[in-house]
Amino acid sequence: MATDDLPNDNEIEKETLYKTKAIHFLGRQTPIILQNDNGPCPLLAICNVLLLKNNLNLHPEVSEVSVQKLLSLVAEKLIDCNCCNEDKDAGYVENQQQNISDAIDLLPSLATGIDVNVQFQRIDGFEFTRECAIFDLLGIPLYHGWIVDPQEEGEPFLRDSSGQVLGSLMQGLAVVPNFLVEYSAIVSGLTLTAEMGWKVAWLKSDPVAIVLSFK
Repeated sequence: MATDDLPNDNEIEKETLYKTKAIHFLGRQTPIILQNDNGPCPLLAICNVLLLKNNLNLHPEVSEVSVQKLLSLVAEKLIDCNCCNEDKDAGYVENQQQNISDAIDLLPSLATGIDVNVQFQRIDGFEFTRECAIFDLLGIPLYHGWIVDPQEEGEPFLRDSSGQVLGSLMQGLAVVPNFLVEYSAIVSGLTLTAEMGWKVAWLKSDPVAIVLSFK
């Protein structure tokens, strides 16, 4: 998919513009992009990482930028980061080109958030998804803060990233659309409670899906 084929602003959200702020970082001036509303926005996170690394071309004096412009800049960076394939075999090059094409197709979804499945045994443990592959292609490490104490009785269970945790929790939850709940559950000896900082929330977009997050 060519960068020119990316959805325009109206297709994503009419006239979506983000304000910028110039800061001094490691001896130079660089813009960072500000959120309009609270909430997940991986696109802005990616852009700000690239800006701080001096890997994204956005003039410090630009006061606002459209989501379409950001999508185009990130798409161009995806291509630039993965263009040196002279010493690679044809199979690798073809696979990499497909990965880049898939990543560019997925970029618009990063303006609103992505779903990830964490693996609890390490801070950079994530189940592989096409969305997570975008970070790999851009050379941006992805981390989470959900490390279970090895002394916890249920730690071996949570170390399993096969989705059994969510499945076990689902068995104890009634299907209530668009409803936020806190739930104490005992999962293979590990108590997940509000006191431990866990929260079980219904996703507004899917009444039968849940997400674990810190309070």
